[in-house]
Amino acid sequence: MRYFILKSGLFILSLFILYAATWYVVTPEQRELGNDYMAAMIDKHERADQIGSPKIVIAGGSNIAFNIDSERVQDELKMPVVNLGLNVGLGLNFILEELKDISSENDVVFLFMTYFEDLDGLYALRKHTIEHYSQARIYHQFSLNQEMVIHTRNTRNNLRNKIVSTILGSNRQNEPEFMGDESIYKRNNFNEFGDFEGHHELEPASDLDQRFEFQYQFWKGIEPLNSFSAWADENDITVYYVFPAYPITEFQKNKSVIKKYEHDLRQHLQMEILGNPETFLFEEEYFYDTVYHLTWEGREIRTNLFLNLLKRNEILIE
Repeated sequence: MRYFILKSGLFILSLFILYAATWYVVTPEQRELGNDYMAAMIDKHERADQIGSPKIVIAGGSNIAFNIDSERVQDELKMPVVNLGLNVGLGLNFILEELKDISSENDVVFLFMTYFEDLDGLYALRKHTIEHYSQARIYHQFSLNQEMVIHTRNTRNNLRNKIVSTILGSNRQNEPEFMGDESIYKRNNFNEFGDFEGHHELEPASDLDQRFEFQYQFWKGIEPLNSFSAWADENDITVYYVFPAYPITEFQKNKSVIKKYEHDLRQHLQMEILGNPETFLFEEEYFYDTVYHLTWEGREIRTNLFLNLLKRNEILIE
């Protein structure tokens, strides 16, 4: 039995050494990460620190990074604005933890959530973001299992690329996992307020991505939103929930489910809800590449609608 255990241990050790050697040989040099889309988090946090409090904090995923003119909101409301919107794949829990870190007394937070937003998001995207902004570690839950999955996948991909580059005689490396080098999704396509503007002079895609057919379920995001709302109340921070911009065609397709989603929010969400799902419906011509990303013209119309909504509800507008 002892001999069997010894041989098994040596076999496992040999596999580990072989894997480590493979990883060392095939792992490419570290890429320049400075202009990566997710690195925009650095600039957003620097702006939040610079403007201090009271301030308006706009939060959500890329749906709000694309879909609002924060400078106009600042000018109309006479309060400095930072737009934290980046990527829905960070997950609701990450976004709420980030808000706790960045928000202070007398701040006003507008939460622009996509429908049925996932709580945990994509582990690999959160890890990728932390490579740029190390402070984001406190918004992220470490998982040894996920770390092993990512490490193994990256080693496998690097090995494949090493073999291909050797055969083709070229130095082929992986593109970033989430946005390619030729993409508009870059850090320098955000303005000083945190709004994404890299697509404003480009033609919209011929077909929009993220056309989902929703299946109803009680959204698990309500509980963490209520927990955040309670924390905000304790810290004299005002929070509002706002529905996303969405194509009329997609709304009609998912109307019965979205109305149930709205009903659940109104029954259980413990923060003020502004408008309804119909407030920010647009024709498809106003969307750029997904059903959540507006064109420049769509963004301006959406900003007008948002400011009018605040005015009707006598929020921050005298």
